[in-house]
Amino acid sequence: MLDQCTPWIPSAARKATQRGERFSPAGASCPAEFDLAFLHSPRGIAERLKNVLALKVGVVRQELIDIVACADLSDDHSDGDAHAADARLAPMICGSCVMRSRRGMGWLLREIVDLPIDLPVSGLRPPSSVAGTLSCWPQDVRRYHYPLIFDACGALNRCPWPLVLRRYGGVIDEWQLTGTPVRPKLAGVSPVRGLWALGSDMLVSVERVKQIWTRPSLLLALASLVLHLLANGHYGFFRDELYFIVCGSRPDWGYVDQPAVVPLLAAGSHALFGDFLLGFRLLPALVMSATVGLTAEFTGVIGGGRFAQWLAGGCVLLGPIFLVDGVFFSTDMFQALSWLGLGWALVRLAQTGDERWWLAFGAIAGFSLNTKYSIGFYLAALAIALLATPQRRSLLRPWVYLGALLAAVMVLPNVLWQYAHGWPFIELGRAAANGKNVAMSLPAYFVQQVILTGPVAAISWIAGLWAGVVRPRVAVARAFPIAWLILLLVFDASHGKAYYLSAIYPTLLALGAVRVEEWIGNAVARGASLAAVAAAGALFAPLTLPILPVETFLRYQQAIGLKLSSGEHLKPGALPQYYADMFGWREMAAKIAAVYRSLPPQDRARAVFFGQNYGEAAAIDVFGRRLGLPPAISGHNNYFLWGPRGHDGSVMIIIGGNTKQYADLFRSIEVAGRITAPYAMPYETDQPIYVLRGLKAPLEKVWPKVKHYQ
Repeated sequence: MLDQCTPWIPSAARKATQRGERFSPAGASCPAEFDLAFLHSPRGIAERLKNVLALKVGVVRQELIDIVACADLSDDHSDGDAHAADARLAPMICGSCVMRSRRGMGWLLREIVDLPIDLPVSGLRPPSSVAGTLSCWPQDVRRYHYPLIFDACGALNRCPWPLVLRRYGGVIDEWQLTGTPVRPKLAGVSPVRGLWALGSDMLVSVERVKQIWTRPSLLLALASLVLHLLANGHYGFFRDELYFIVCGSRPDWGYVDQPAVVPLLAAGSHALFGDFLLGFRLLPALVMSATVGLTAEFTGVIGGGRFAQWLAGGCVLLGPIFLVDGVFFSTDMFQALSWLGLGWALVRLAQTGDERWWLAFGAIAGFSLNTKYSIGFYLAALAIALLATPQRRSLLRPWVYLGALLAAVMVLPNVLWQYAHGWPFIELGRAAANGKNVAMSLPAYFVQQVILTGPVAAISWIAGLWAGVVRPRVAVARAFPIAWLILLLVFDASHGKAYYLSAIYPTLLALGAVRVEEWIGNAVARGASLAAVAAAGALFAPLTLPILPVETFLRYQQAIGLKLSSGEHLKPGALPQYYADMFGWREMAAKIAAVYRSLPPQDRARAVFFGQNYGEAAAIDVFGRRLGLPPAISGHNNYFLWGPRGHDGSVMIIIGGNTKQYADLFRSIEVAGRITAPYAMPYETDQPIYVLRGLKAPLEKVWPKVKHYQ
């Protein structure tokens, strides 16, 4: 039998619950303090509800206290007669039960019955015919939710669909708690009472809408979207964005340095919005807003309350690396969302025992592999980490292999493209590991993780590592810290850039926020924690969001003494590479067009611009078309595969470079202009523009030597 607790003053109990504090009234016969957090914990559920198979609800209108009475159906009456338990009902009262009867049973049962108990609870043995019966008084019930069911195995699980009972003046006799909703029996319907009940139901619906619009996930997602809409239209197109537009305008199953999805989306966005930068970058802003909102929702799925949801979602909203991912098109724009989706699928698989979640896992993995290959490292790390969790039992069932097959089918066209072109991405990765990227020690690599996520947010994801290892709420959560450690070691050893690991942090932030919520119960301390996250985010925001005028940003960067690294061996300019690569492209196209128009007609007919890198070539292709320039050529990455595009190389326009090498290849070298872009990268500004004439060898023979995969 459940312990009986005497009622107490409702207002004091409600206030204590809202503050997140424990409340134990004087004179109560409870053997221990009882609070909502304990009720929502797995231990509280197991201890308080393990023998509950029926509920009966009554309202004490004078005291405005709702009493939840729980029946104890023990072995001696488990013959299916749920009504036999009515004589053994025992009242249980807690602070969250208090509410006015006008608000109806919906509020009560959402707070008391709708518990995060997706994992099986031991000790439940439902009757053979009827799992339970819910009886209620029609004069007090307008609308309520009862989303708990008993499955065939006796596990108490959340119902996969909302079950709502409405009473329009009738009498609800009973509702059997089975796997499928049962239509309630209505009798004695009165039109007047029905209209009155309908009005009350509409009031509850309005309250429900209010609750939806005040969800942390929705508010945080809207805040993220507004923030990026205010920032994304400033400065100019990023180097990679121009390249993606050109790649996407030449559709293929893959490209040298990335799969096909992001270039296709970039080209489509540019076709829709043109040079309207804010519209062009709307999709990255929406993807990051979804990442922020779903991080908060995932926190709730693993047992976090409102504070934990605000904390986890806020850390992603204001994390420096996540602010960057929401600004412009990049192959990383879907990574945080898809890695979070994989974690969500694993947690739901563990909570429900439904192996079909492996299909969702495979679909997410397949899509993400078509946006960036790096998730393959995460999949390998998770496969190893899952061996340390009870989820390794899935290896004995077919669904995990069906999920893997689904992912393989989705990525197969790109794999075949890579095979047909000699695996260029492997060659590209080898170049990055052998000199392009900055090599860091393991402690330095870890410090970069703290900087990229924000120092305050780092406390939360470090707590997430701890929460996954020490008594995780869901056993499969142990896989995420193990995967993080594997990736940290692999990326550091292979000289990977620090941000390669960033996509795992929304999952870890959710785990950590739940644990921090358990540690911090004081409302003031919780508010201070959220304020610290906001303050740190505001400090780093100008470094990652193009919200300040350039001169103001330079003064701000100097004032705080922090400049984000590109992770590559590049000579820095006045601006960090992230911002510098947004400047100078239009001016470059205009200068090249001026040189092109100055050529004699016979030279102009054969002239072509040769880009030293894909940024220069893409700038000419995107901005030079309207200026009358022919398509550019280059040996960098996918431009090499596109070849000379019908040009013979007899007249070339090129920016900078080694004149001695040019003299070996061409008969004539002429300086025709100069590129000046003070905010661009140093190798893209203050460079001469050469016109090279008379290629000494056929371009078809020279072309293999210009190949440059990096």
